[in-house]
Amino acid sequence: LYYDITEIETTNEYEDDSEYTSLGVSNGVEISYRVLRNDFNAGIKLLDANDTFYMEYQGIYTSENTNAYLNKKSSSALTGVFKFSVKNTLTENTYNTIKLVSGDKQVYILVKYGKPTTTPDLSDYESADELHQAANSGKNVVYKFGYSNFTFDLWIILHKKDCNGPKIDRKQYLSEINSAFNQSFLSMQDYKLEFPGIVINYTREFKINIKLLLLI
Repeated sequence: LYYDITEIETTNEYEDDSEYTSLGVSNGVEISYRVLRNDFNAGIKLLDANDTFYMEYQGIYTSENTNAYLNKKSSSALTGVFKFSVKNTLTENTYNTIKLVSGDKQVYILVKYGKPTTTPDLSDYESADELHQAANSGKNVVYKFGYSNFTFDLWIILHKKDCNGPKIDRKQYLSEINSAFNQSFLSMQDYKLEFPGIVINYTREFKINIKLLLLI
């Protein structure tokens, strides 16, 4: 018997438009941003006929105690304000990063200008969360799920609990699956549709490689 959970494609996690806040159109190009870190409680808007990218924050962050970086290059931060001309600064169809640092406080903004064709460079983003790890890899892993024999149901149950007693139909495994994984599937069809996500979460929890191969 052969069982396999395989990676079928990779997608850029930062292509998800729903995670961005639109600023409208600047110089004929759509512009939006995503906040990855905001210790300054900064607010963002466009000014001057939508050409000036304007970020304002608390005045305790001044030009003397705050360092600013635009696309990893040193820039100027004013007291309570960071701004630049979109037309003179950004290139169409690119991701751009803004980083402000004051002591242990930071702001990190990802700006999407147009429709980028390459992944963003977030190598200077300081965070230990999963989002940061995905950003550094530049991709999000998508999996498909398949198995070739009904005894897979028993095999996956045995990862969580004992399963004793005879079974004459694979549907009888449904209650055991629900019990083992704290689910409430109503049918084996529901189980087949939803179970891949449960397997992935389970393997992440115990730090097991998501790719499984079983030969019997």
